[in-house]
Amino acid sequence: MQAWRVHENGEPGEVMRLEEVDRPVPGPGQVLLRVRAANINFPDALLCRGQYQIRPPLPFTPGVEICGE
Repeated sequence: MQAWRVHENGEPGEVMRLEEVDRPVPGPGQVLLRVRAANINFPDALLCRGQYQIRPPLPFTPGVEICGE
């Protein structure tokens, strides 16, 4: 599957790369969704820049909002 990944902090358009990644395996109490659409909103832009209050370890896939099934 493909995912937009951030390997270094910066402006989203400059640091996001589309990559092939392994399909995630849901853990206990989790579900696996097929993402049909996603956008980069303000919290995602802050995550990419390393300015959000939560800083996930690099690399990460931003995506606070999705449309899926």
